[in-house]
Amino acid sequence: MRVHEEGHGNGAWSPPVFWFTLKGVKNVGNCSTWSGSDTTLFVANSEMFYSMILAAQAQGGEIAVAWDDTKTRNGWCRALFITSGNPPTLN
Repeated sequence: MRVHEEGHGNGAWSPPVFWFTLKGVKNVGNCSTWSGSDTTLFVANSEMFYSMILAAQAQGGEIAVAWDDTKTRNGWCRALFITSGNPPTLN
């Protein structure tokens, strides 16, 4: 997961925008992948998403991400909603 300081570098990545990857999630539809790998990079701009992902990561938990590969931000797939749980569901 990565967050950029506001005004640092590319303005497209100013908060609350952040990006994250998920272990084992590769080549999702037409979503762009992280440079030099085949890991899909998801973009979000919700502080609630950020909090949920950070909490799951800190606890070794799992999340599921819903996306639509026609909805992108600078070519990266936008996370439309996330679910945490054991296991997380998307229904």
